[in-house]
Amino acid sequence: MATDIAPKSQVASLGAIQNFGGFLGAASAPIVTGIILDATATFTNVFLFGAFLLILGAIS
Repeated sequence: MATDIAPKSQVASLGAIQNFGGFLGAASAPIVTGIILDATATFTNVFLFGAFLLILGAIS
């Protein structure tokens, strides 16, 4: 996707920014999962939150 929308001289920079965002999400996912699980004691809300993020990502 970065190669389609960025100028040729900025493809690597845009790709790095996208990867950084993905790594932040991957690093925070276990923390957020633990917080939700501690608060509700059920995995249902964790899966609902994941579904919400999936839909939000698809819309954006």
